[in-house]
Amino acid sequence: MEKEDRALFQSVLEIMRKRMKENIKRMEENNNASASILKMESPSIQRTRMVNDISSKNGDLTKENNDLLRMHSDIIKYLNQYVIGSNISTSVAESEGIKITTLTADQLFELTIKGEIPLDDKYPLLANKEFMDKLLEYYRTNEYYEVCSKIVNLIN
Repeated sequence: MEKEDRALFQSVLEIMRKRMKENIKRMEENNNASASILKMESPSIQRTRMVNDISSKNGDLTKENNDLLRMHSDIIKYLNQYVIGSNISTSVAESEGIKITTLTADQLFELTIKGEIPLDDKYPLLANKEFMDKLLEYYRTNEYYEVCSKIVNLIN
C-alpha cells in the first residue's frame, strides 16, 4: 500500500475517533441539561417531553457511535487482513501511540485481558505455547471458562 493511502486510512480513522469523542461530549452535556431540567422544573408533561427529547437525542448519538465503532473495526480488520504492515492503529491502546508491532508480550497480555485485542485465529502470539498457556491460566483462575474454551479451540 502506498504511503499516501496509509495516511488516508489513518485520517479516516482519526476523523471517526474525533466524531465519537464529540458525540460522547454532547451526550454528557445532554445528561447535564436533563438533570437541570429535572431539578428546576416541576413535574409536568412539558418537563417529561423535554427529558424524553434529550434521551432520544442521546439514543441517536449512541447509535451513531455504535455505527462508527463497527466501521472503525471493519476498516482495521480489512487492513489487517489485506494490507500487511499497514501501521494503522489496531486497538484503543494504539490510538494513544502504541503500535501493535511494538507491543511486548506483557503489553499484549494486558490488552488481551482488557478485551482490546480479540482472541481469534489471527491472534499475534497464537503459536507461542508458553504465552497461550499463561493466558489460559489467567482466564481459568478468574473463571472465564468460555474464553478458556475459545483458547483451547484456537490452539488445537
